[in-house]
Amino acid sequence: MEHPLLCIVRSQKAGVPAGCPSICNALPIVLEASLAEASQAGTLALIESTSNQVNQFGGYTGMRPLDFRRLVSTAAARTGLPPGLEALVVDRVRDVVRTYTFAVS
Repeated sequence: MEHPLLCIVRSQKAGVPAGCPSICNALPIVLEASLAEASQAGTLALIESTSNQVNQFGGYTGMRPLDFRRLVSTAAARTGLPPGLEALVVDRVRDVVRTYTFAVS
């Protein structure tokens, strides 16, 4: 199976509307809504946080990068999004390995 992002690009180039939820937010309700949309659409979700929201000191949300990852993973499980279809980016946090995992079968 083709990489999910390449599928979106190929569809768009063929004139077929395609996309995925892409948000920059750390609020649980917003995360769950975006992940539920991705689950219903059968696509991935791109989730980002800013260094003000999530950082090595806790940001204004009180979350460190691993806390944010757990929050997103828990929300993804609750919404039925298959594991690995959430792509996390924590902005400007040097001590975080930015890993993008996609369930490609």
